[in-house]
Amino acid sequence: MEDIAAGSSDNLGLKVFLAGSGRTWSEASGNLPAGGNFNGIALKDVNHDGRLDIIAGSSDGAGIRVYLRSDENLWTESSSGLPSADFVCNEVLVADFNRDGNLDIAATSGDDHGLRIYTGNGAGAWTEQTAPATTGSWTGIAAWDWTGNGCLDFIAASQSEQGLGFWRHGAFFNYVFGDFELPRVGSFQQLALTDANFDGRQDVVATFQMGVRAFSGIEPPFPEISTGLPSGQAFAGLVAGNQPRDAQPDIFFSSGENPGLFGFKGLVRGAWLLQEDFQSTGTFPGLAMADSDRDGASDLAGASHKGGIQIYYFEPTHVDVDYTSGTAPVKPAVSDV
Repeated sequence: MEDIAAGSSDNLGLKVFLAGSGRTWSEASGNLPAGGNFNGIALKDVNHDGRLDIIAGSSDGAGIRVYLRSDENLWTESSSGLPSADFVCNEVLVADFNRDGNLDIAATSGDDHGLRIYTGNGAGAWTEQTAPATTGSWTGIAAWDWTGNGCLDFIAASQSEQGLGFWRHGAFFNYVFGDFELPRVGSFQQLALTDANFDGRQDVVATFQMGVRAFSGIEPPFPEISTGLPSGQAFAGLVAGNQPRDAQPDIFFSSGENPGLFGFKGLVRGAWLLQEDFQSTGTFPGLAMADSDRDGASDLAGASHKGGIQIYYFEPTHVDVDYTSGTAPVKPAVSDV
């Protein structure tokens, strides 16, 4: 079953909840920090032991933290080589950027330190590499091989009115910025990747201060494919998935102004259709999808500003959207899941 790691925005640290039978949850946060605020969170097996470890970005300026899981209720910090001060981390992306078989970390900064890269040695130690950007404040981040050279390129969302940035990864840790037609102005929040127009390439969806926008993964020029998506208000949390399971991708996002949680389905030629208005109250800065109850349907978890984690359990036997809701046992305001 899929578990949840959550970062608090009320100075209550990190918590982990294990999914049990009957859609129940039990806490397993042994040795995790009981204080501090965290933004980006990823669950990946950093040290190849078959257990998911936690990679978390501090919104207090305490850098990036990695916690290795030794058993179901015990975690050990393993952050050597990562920034531990003077770095507000908005988001982390974990992948093998140099194809050595070990996971690496890309992190966006919220305090003008750009987009940084740290390679892992497979045992929990980290080494900083040449950064795509050493200045600028960025939020969401996504990576895919848009240039087709075997190296992961980067797109990041600017929270300082610089739009969306694109970095070509020409060789390991050799990045070139520019030569693209993504928006160069505007304050953007989160990014998600999905093949919206069924061409085999990953397209980019972004929430920003005036709506939700999508861009085809044809590089360059990343043409816009936002027909049907909302505009005129700010949106924040965002995740891509496929529920109900069919040939068409789905995206789920939360409003940053007028409370609500929405689901849109991708259509042919890059258009979108409102699928469901899940929630008319509350804002969710962090969203994630996984099959938490192992029934064959991806479920939706939302980190609520009002407190707690809201779970939407989708039913696999229904063609149309159908779900029941539940709450994971955490009460403080949550910034990411």
